[in-house]
Amino acid sequence: MSVNTKIAMGSLTNMWTAAHVAKFASEGKVDLDSLATPYIDNYMKSGLGDTTAGIYGEWINDVTIRQLLTMRSGLPDMDAQLTKVQGIEYSPFDIISMSSKTQLFAPGTGGAYSSIGYIFLGFLLTNLTDSSTYQGDGAMSHPDPNTENVDLSCLER
Repeated sequence: MSVNTKIAMGSLTNMWTAAHVAKFASEGKVDLDSLATPYIDNYMKSGLGDTTAGIYGEWINDVTIRQLLTMRSGLPDMDAQLTKVQGIEYSPFDIISMSSKTQLFAPGTGGAYSSIGYIFLGFLLTNLTDSSTYQGDGAMSHPDPNTENVDLSCLER
């Protein structure tokens, strides 16, 4: 391994994503109980040519930001086969395209690990930061050093 070796980051970025969303919530820039699709539809349209509901079904319009954060959205995880192919880099849109669109449960009524939910949160962060492009698997490209002092109590319910 060298400094130039690429490694799959995947879910390692989830903690940074959650911390950034919590930071924006604690600053009043986003309400965790807001519906998520208004924050992500533009990215879905630009990357996949359709709205989130057009791809997943109308049920996705009932998913909140909090449910994405706590993996209670009903979204499935990405296809496990994607993680077994080494040396291939997938964009968030590739992962969404190749993964199941089947609702696992009604939003807020169950819990299941979902990388797709954190990709959606990455789109939300891109929207909140006025970034022109999505950078990475759910995390901002340059983590804010101030996230170490974020009050995560806003995630409690």
